[in-house]
Amino acid sequence: MKNLINNLSVKAKIVGNSVVLLLLMLVTSVYSWNAMTQESTAEINQIMEKLQSGSRNAVQAMSQSREQTGSVVDQATLAGSSLVTIVNAVSEINEMSAQIATVAEEQNSVSEDMNRNIVRIRDMAVENATGATQTSQASNDLARMSSELQVMVGHFRV
Repeated sequence: MKNLINNLSVKAKIVGNSVVLLLLMLVTSVYSWNAMTQESTAEINQIMEKLQSGSRNAVQAMSQSREQTGSVVDQATLAGSSLVTIVNAVSEINEMSAQIATVAEEQNSVSEDMNRNIVRIRDMAVENATGATQTSQASNDLARMSSELQVMVGHFRV
């Protein structure tokens, strides 16, 4: 292209033709535009490469985000299931605690009944012991009286 411009320049000087000068100016402009177009094309290619790279990075980031979101959803679902299990276990524990409390109250009532019965048995045993002591004393008194009576009856014998 530069050779063409140089040749036209030499011919224009020799011929002195204004048409050749115009043609020379036109070729120079086309050459400049061509150079600018090539530079612009290179810049556009660089911009396109950056856009494509950015797009790939964005797609990759979105893909990773989707995977992480899926993982978070799975973990949240698992946590929800675990919470349901915990709530059910706590409910069962509460029911068992209520049953244990009821059984403890019943055992306390039975223990109180047994305690009252033991006190009654002890009281009866004390009464029986007292009665036995009194019976023993009465037997001793009767034996003594019987001896005294025999001695008295022996005085009346002839």
